[in-house]
Amino acid sequence: MTPPHRDNTSAEASARHSEEERALLDTLINSAPIGVALLDHELRFLRINAHLAELNGLPVEAHLGRTFREVLPELAAAAEPLLRQVLATGAPILDLELVGETPAQPGKTRIWRESFYPVRSLDGRLFGVGAIAREITEFRRLRQTIDRQTEQLRLNEEQLHRALLDTMVRTEQLSAKTAELERANARLALEIAERERVEDALRQSRDELVIQLAVSQQLMDTLGLFPLLDRILEQLERLEGFDAASILLLEGDDVMVGAYRGAFNQAHVRGSRLNLEHASILRALINTQQPLVITDLAGDTAELASLERVLGERRVLRAWLGVPLLVRERVLAILSLASHAAGTYGAHAQNRVQLFANQIALAIENARLYEHAREVAVSEERLRIARDLQDAVSQTLFSASLIAEALPEAVQRAPEKAQRGADELRELTRGALSEMRTLLYELRPVALSEKPLSELLGSLSAAFTRRMRIPVEFVLERPCVLQPEHVQLVFYRGVQEALTNVWKYAGATAVTVRLVSAMGRVDVAVTDDGRGFDLTATESHMGALGSLRERAEAIGAVLQIVSQPGAGTTVRLSWGPAGNVRSATGD
Repeated sequence: MTPPHRDNTSAEASARHSEEERALLDTLINSAPIGVALLDHELRFLRINAHLAELNGLPVEAHLGRTFREVLPELAAAAEPLLRQVLATGAPILDLELVGETPAQPGKTRIWRESFYPVRSLDGRLFGVGAIAREITEFRRLRQTIDRQTEQLRLNEEQLHRALLDTMVRTEQLSAKTAELERANARLALEIAERERVEDALRQSRDELVIQLAVSQQLMDTLGLFPLLDRILEQLERLEGFDAASILLLEGDDVMVGAYRGAFNQAHVRGSRLNLEHASILRALINTQQPLVITDLAGDTAELASLERVLGERRVLRAWLGVPLLVRERVLAILSLASHAAGTYGAHAQNRVQLFANQIALAIENARLYEHAREVAVSEERLRIARDLQDAVSQTLFSASLIAEALPEAVQRAPEKAQRGADELRELTRGALSEMRTLLYELRPVALSEKPLSELLGSLSAAFTRRMRIPVEFVLERPCVLQPEHVQLVFYRGVQEALTNVWKYAGATAVTVRLVSAMGRVDVAVTDDGRGFDLTATESHMGALGSLRERAEAIGAVLQIVSQPGAGTTVRLSWGPAGNVRSATGD
């Protein structure tokens, strides 16, 4: 029989050993660099170390006795089925990933590497489930960064590989070209003298090309036909010498001298005509549409006489060069050069002038199209003004005449009615006067630069009110005349176009035109109370203001459009370079 004191000693030793093991286990769990927790069958936290509590964002005490869902509701949907699976099967689930949020960092998605394993008592009974967690959010981000960089390195390597292959190919090509150049240099060494001659010719051709480019720019800047033709011959004299030169315009069976440069007075020769029946050289040139060089005209007396008549040259001509000016395989005119010296023109001169002639033909065609466009524009403007006279002024005057005829009788029978008629007659005549003044401004554009802008806009506002039956209030803060004149014209046309757009599109009941001039700056604003529009939908609503924007850009003015659906529209035009605005009163 064991003595009692020995049994007590053994029990105390066993208890101390258990305490030490428990302390060791606590130290191990709490000191572990990963999260460790123990949950019971109800998934309530029984143990949790400080590391996992910190990952969850709650102190250790806030976990103990609470369920997983109560502590980590954002992760419960993903984790609870797995924890219950371990409790049901007794099999661990290792190295799974959980993604979600915790109270530690609300709103931030984090990633954990988790392992769930069954915890059993000494007798083998399933006591609960243990959990080991390690956050790998930063690791995953770094991994993704490494993967991206690895992929980029791979792409760079492939690109470098392709570049190396391309370099090898280019190197081989360069080697071949080098060999070819060496052979060419050997040949060139034997042809130094010829090369110098060719270089001189190329240098001369380059200088000629520079002149042609400069001439081309000058030609494109001139739109009037006859000033253009004079400019052509003036510039052509720099490129090719001549004693007499003409540009002959085709008009039916005749050629007409459109421009002349030579010994005789230009005004005397321009406009003279020659029937093609008496000029076989010109007919041949037109039929073949090819340049023609005659080195010596002395042997053909009849042709010499016809050319002398059309060129305005009464001295003996010897050499002649004719070049057809073609547009779309149609001869528009003939460029004719003549010299008193035989053999002046050859193949080189022909080629040089031919390049210039192609540009001349396009310039002539552009000038003719410009003249035609001007005639069409003038005709359309006349028709518009005629319609305005018919629609506005004529009807107003007709109404005024009816009232005037009825006034004498009304004065005797109903003086009050006669007074109203007189007032209406006065308004009608004022409206007709404003309409007529506006139309006269448009018929005589120079008047738009002679009158103050305030007077012009006032007349325009009154005419618009009368014509469109939409009241326009003109507000003037200081009269001014804009300099230069074309700027004032743009302001007048701009307000005119803005008012037209109000009538066509705005559905307005009132309009205000405000003119402000101060500190060297002029602002004109046209504001209506119409339906407005969405400024982002510029394609459908602002197309009508396109020409106004182009006018503003042409003079360096600023165009501003402010509008909202249902809130009306304001179109403002501003211009203000220092020194270009002066008061209408001279102060």
